[in-house]
Amino acid sequence: MSEKNNNSILVVDDDTAMRFAISEALKKDGYNVVTAKDGKEAIERVSKEDFAGVIMDVRMPNLNGIETLIKINAINPKIYPIVLTAYGKENVAIEKIGELAFSYFTKPFDLSHLRLTVRQAVERHKVGPDNLDSLSSFPFKELIGEGPAIRQIRRFILKVAESNVTVLVLGESGTGKELIAEAVHACSPYKNRPFVPITCSAIPETLLESELFGYEKGAFTDAKEAKPGKFEQANGGSIFLDEIGDMSLVLQAKFLRVLEEKKIERLGGTKTVPVNVRIIAATNKDLLTEVREKRFREDLYYRINVISIYLPPLRKRREDIPLLLEYFIQKFNQELNRSIEGISIEALELLVNYPWPGNIRELENILKRAIVLETANILSKESLAPLVAEALAPKDIDLTDMGNYISLSEAVKGATGKIEKQLIQQALAKNKGNCSSAAKELGISRKTLYNKMKEHNLSE
Repeated sequence: MSEKNNNSILVVDDDTAMRFAISEALKKDGYNVVTAKDGKEAIERVSKEDFAGVIMDVRMPNLNGIETLIKINAINPKIYPIVLTAYGKENVAIEKIGELAFSYFTKPFDLSHLRLTVRQAVERHKVGPDNLDSLSSFPFKELIGEGPAIRQIRRFILKVAESNVTVLVLGESGTGKELIAEAVHACSPYKNRPFVPITCSAIPETLLESELFGYEKGAFTDAKEAKPGKFEQANGGSIFLDEIGDMSLVLQAKFLRVLEEKKIERLGGTKTVPVNVRIIAATNKDLLTEVREKRFREDLYYRINVISIYLPPLRKRREDIPLLLEYFIQKFNQELNRSIEGISIEALELLVNYPWPGNIRELENILKRAIVLETANILSKESLAPLVAEALAPKDIDLTDMGNYISLSEAVKGATGKIEKQLIQQALAKNKGNCSSAAKELGISRKTLYNKMKEHNLSE
């Protein structure tokens, strides 16, 4: 293989005119452009030369884009591939190559946008991939964590953000799905344009339509003047539709029309308004189940689920809790005019072992309350334990005998034991006695579950 050339781009397409158009545009930007007419020729080129990026069509004879991309990545994983697709025909393919491609473009595409993405790919190639997923080098600093799950998400965001492809963010309530949407926007070419969020479940159906599409003066009784909707406000930027699974079927049909035509019509209006927005949606529901139950349109599901990002619950990435604690302590010190310096080892252990059913939102809430109540400059286990026990305690657990303990820590230990036993019973019942499934739900190992069952006389 020749010496590394950070200015070389390989263009792969069986369409001669397409190869020529892309090559000429990139040559004007100063790149050394090499072309290949199919996947087989592309692999031969990559095995002999070093490229900063590859622009490649998905549909090609002999060897398709997916197979080619996999082989190119095996030869040189430092190459940043940019994939060209025909919209609506390669949805499944895009999902398969999502982990390998740097960016996606659907035909017809904006050549100036492609040139911008090529420049970004070349810059990433120069930097090298080692630290791109670390928080210190990531453009959006609020996506806290250095564990493998969050680092993989950051890598994926860097790949998908450069294109205008629709993104669906999946995850439980409180995991931080809006932060993922903000990160996608912050890493995109539209980062200096508006980011407009709206929560579909928080607005009544009768008002949601006017919030999304706007209205003209006189459209309804209180419409004293015309008002642009969220799509118009986000024009040129990104719109984030949180809890899209709660959108009514009527609105789903109107939203699908916006996706297809890139135009909206205000309530009470007759003119269409063109909108150019990046769509990012999120849900905590299983949309495939919603489709089967006829509560969500199948055609809309496939339009918004071109690229999906799954954000795991906090109990699945406990290694990120110390960094999250540091972030929230600094945040609330400023907000509440406090001077908490840190957290004790015992308190940290308590929080790391807590299952966090409410995810990061619950962690933030408990920590804020603890900082308000803490009298020392270090958050202690004694301060946090009652808040954790209060959050965990099901209503049918009797805590009236906790006063019989000689200390608060003993009382908390007794209460926690009762709570722990009931949570294990609930998990076992829900999973029909399957210990592996119950342990997975509780976020602990099967060995730990067996030990806890023995401790609470649940072995049988």
